[in-house]
Amino acid sequence: MMEIKFAVVRLLQEFKIETCPETEIPPVLNKATAFICPPNGVKVQVVSRENDNGKSAEEANT
Repeated sequence: MMEIKFAVVRLLQEFKIETCPETEIPPVLNKATAFICPPNGVKVQVVSRENDNGKSAEEANT
């Protein structure tokens, strides 16, 4: 379990999660269920983080 947590932290250090243009903002919620679950889903994309020099976090640490 700890290995998975460290892997997630490492991924979030290198990448950020952003919404795609297809994502409905604000989301239209499904009233038939008690859960927050938009009928069309939530579309996201994973984007590399870059520092001020245009380098990724990994390149900046080396």
